[in-house]
Amino acid sequence: MEKTETHILTEIAAGNKLAFEQLFFQYQPQLVAFLTGLTHDPELSRDMAQEIFLSIWNERKKLEQIKSISAYLYHNSSLKFEIKAKQFYAAS
Repeated sequence: MEKTETHILTEIAAGNKLAFEQLFFQYQPQLVAFLTGLTHDPELSRDMAQEIFLSIWNERKKLEQIKSISAYLYHNSSLKFEIKAKQFYAAS
């Protein structure tokens, strides 16, 4: 992980909203594109990405344990997609 990434995560963990915004604007478009590839639904993908970033903010104290923010984001995206898919198929 880059030193700047480590610094950003440390700042977010400390409650720095500007650092969180920086993380959001850096990764949100990539995350939405990845999720859209899975869901084929851009609106659902934006909602899922929003949920992921909200959980990051709400659990920010744990960020200092993360070694790779991109791996963390994509892993959480895959899990979020799996949960949504199970909910969809259970409702069908």
